[in-house]
Amino acid sequence: MSEYLDRATDALAAAAGADPATIALSDDDARTLLEIARVAAHASERINAPLVCYLAGRLAGQASLDDIKRAVEALS
Repeated sequence: MSEYLDRATDALAAAAGADPATIALSDDDARTLLEIARVAAHASERINAPLVCYLAGRLAGQASLDDIKRAVEALS
């Protein structure tokens, strides 16, 4: 998606001792997360957008990003 995101992926994976491929975002996942952030920012205080994305990340493996996006959209 961007050089910065690639560098961030590598740095975060290194900090956790993980393979960067295990945390890399697909273009579709990145777009969905950005949409989640956009909806959260417009439906509430802007500071909630990154926090909602963090919560979405904590749900990894328990819910799909599309399901999370629908839940966030239902809040607005």
